[in-house]
Amino acid sequence: MYTFAVRNCDWYKRRIPTQKKVFDEVIVRNFVLEPESYCTVVIRYTGETEFKELTGRVCKNSVTNKFTINGINPHGDFILLDVIEV
Repeated sequence: MYTFAVRNCDWYKRRIPTQKKVFDEVIVRNFVLEPESYCTVVIRYTGETEFKELTGRVCKNSVTNKFTINGINPHGDFILLDVIEV
Protein backbone atom coordinates (compact mmCIF):
# COMPACT_ATOMS: atom_id res chain seq x y z
CA MET A 1 0.00 0.00 0.00
CA TYR A 2 1.16 3.52 -0.75
CA THR A 3 0.49 6.98 0.59
CA PHE A 4 1.23 10.24 -1.16
CA ALA A 5 2.74 13.42 0.26
CA VAL A 6 2.38 16.77 -1.51
CA ARG A 7 5.78 18.31 -2.20
CA ASN A 8 6.11 22.09 -2.14
CA CYS A 9 6.58 23.44 -5.69
CA ASP A 10 7.13 27.13 -6.06
CA TRP A 11 8.57 28.47 -9.25
CA TYR A 12 9.38 31.97 -7.97
CA LYS A 13 13.14 32.01 -8.29
CA ARG A 14 13.03 34.96 -10.68
CA ARG A 15 9.39 36.03 -10.34
CA ILE A 16 7.31 37.84 -7.79
CA PRO A 17 5.50 35.27 -5.62
CA THR A 18 1.71 35.12 -5.76
CA GLN A 19 -0.62 33.74 -3.12
CA LYS A 20 -0.31 29.98 -3.18
CA LYS A 21 -3.35 27.70 -3.30
CA VAL A 22 -3.54 24.96 -0.68
CA PHE A 23 -4.74 21.46 -1.52
CA ASP A 24 -7.65 20.26 0.58
CA GLU A 25 -7.95 16.78 -0.88
CA VAL A 26 -5.80 14.65 -3.19
CA ILE A 27 -6.91 11.33 -4.71
CA VAL A 28 -4.72 9.15 -6.94
CA ARG A 29 -6.46 6.67 -9.25
CA ASN A 30 -5.00 3.85 -11.38
CA PHE A 31 -1.60 4.10 -9.70
CA VAL A 32 1.04 1.50 -10.64
CA LEU A 33 4.53 1.65 -9.12
CA GLU A 34 6.31 1.54 -12.46
CA PRO A 35 8.48 4.28 -14.00
CA GLU A 36 6.88 6.25 -16.83
CA SER A 37 3.39 4.89 -16.13
CA TYR A 38 0.37 7.22 -16.07
CA CYS A 39 -2.33 7.72 -13.48
CA THR A 40 -5.09 10.18 -12.68
CA VAL A 41 -4.71 12.70 -9.86
CA VAL A 42 -7.87 14.41 -8.57
CA ILE A 43 -7.37 17.53 -6.45
CA ARG A 44 -9.54 20.05 -4.65
CA TYR A 45 -8.24 23.37 -3.40
CA THR A 46 -9.24 24.72 0.01
CA GLY A 47 -12.33 26.91 -0.31
CA GLU A 48 -13.42 25.43 -3.66
CA THR A 49 -16.18 22.89 -4.16
CA GLU A 50 -15.25 21.39 -7.52
CA PHE A 51 -12.57 18.78 -8.12
CA LYS A 52 -9.93 19.11 -10.84
CA GLU A 53 -8.57 16.13 -12.72
CA LEU A 54 -4.90 16.03 -13.65
CA THR A 55 -2.89 13.56 -15.69
CA GLY A 56 -0.09 12.15 -13.57
CA ARG A 57 3.17 10.57 -14.67
CA VAL A 58 5.10 8.29 -12.33
CA CYS A 59 8.82 9.06 -12.27
CA LYS A 60 11.69 7.23 -10.58
CA ASN A 61 14.82 9.00 -9.43
CA SER A 62 17.72 6.84 -10.65
CA VAL A 63 20.02 8.05 -7.86
CA THR A 64 17.72 7.71 -4.82
CA ASN A 65 15.35 5.09 -6.30
CA LYS A 66 12.39 7.09 -4.96
CA PHE A 67 9.17 7.55 -6.90
CA THR A 68 7.21 10.76 -7.51
CA ILE A 69 4.07 11.67 -9.43
CA ASN A 70 3.98 14.82 -11.55
CA GLY A 71 0.42 15.87 -12.27
CA ILE A 72 -0.71 18.61 -14.66
CA ASN A 73 -3.78 19.60 -16.66
CA PRO A 74 -4.30 21.96 -19.64
CA HIS A 75 -5.47 24.79 -17.31
CA GLY A 76 -2.07 25.05 -15.61
CA ASP A 77 -2.91 23.27 -12.38
CA PHE A 78 0.01 21.12 -11.23
CA ILE A 79 1.04 19.01 -8.28
CA LEU A 80 4.10 17.02 -7.28
CA LEU A 81 3.58 14.02 -5.02
CA ASP A 82 6.13 11.86 -3.22
CA VAL A 83 5.21 8.16 -3.17
CA ILE A 84 5.64 6.62 0.29
CA GLU A 85 5.44 2.87 0.75
CA VAL A 86 3.57 1.90 3.92
